[in-house]
Amino acid sequence: MSDSTFVLAADGWAHITPCGEFPHAGAGVVQVIDRAACDAISAEFDDRKADANFPGILVDFDHFSLDIGQSIEAAGWITDLEARDTGLWARVRWSDAGLAAVQGGRFRLMSPVWWC
Repeated sequence: MSDSTFVLAADGWAHITPCGEFPHAGAGVVQVIDRAACDAISAEFDDRKADANFPGILVDFDHFSLDIGQSIEAAGWITDLEARDTGLWARVRWSDAGLAAVQGGRFRLMSPVWWC
């Protein structure tokens, strides 16, 4: 029998997205996330983080922040972002609900939304 406990990484980092090509058929585009894109996203994050009032980047449940008809509950807040050869990695300050959802196994993967 396998261990069914979900454990967050000991170093606090979560893999947000790997590098690769991601087709979006509805938009007719292929989104490319490569090291250059990761470096640019990370640099933009660092610029925003320099603001004394920067709260972090919202991590929500089921992309509800994209729908004004939904309640937006924070699963957590990205407080650090790092570009690596394998993609983008983030440190997340989890809310009580987010931590329970991740540790309980309701959510295991990140699904980022890129604002252009």
